[in-house]
Amino acid sequence: MIKVRGWQVNPYEIEEAIKEHFADVKDCAVVGVEHGADGHRPKAFVVGDVDRNDVINFVKERFISYKHLCGVEILNEIPRTPSGKIMRAKLSGCLNPLLG
Repeated sequence: MIKVRGWQVNPYEIEEAIKEHFADVKDCAVVGVEHGADGHRPKAFVVGDVDRNDVINFVKERFISYKHLCGVEILNEIPRTPSGKIMRAKLSGCLNPLLG
């Protein structure tokens, strides 16, 4: 869960909505990143041929304001454990070596 201004945000809910809406999204992960006075905000990491602004605007139209994304990064793959779980800690840092 991501805590935004006292509200709990389930990243899975946003991930599934993005994957269902965008046919070219092969994989997606949403993590909380530090964002000023809000504490944390959701940020999406997406695998696929999609425009960042399209993803941001889709989430704005579909979800309440505290669930809006503070950004979208396009990756070649989402880091996962051998059992297939998303390695969210690798994605949550601001200076992320995965982003090149």
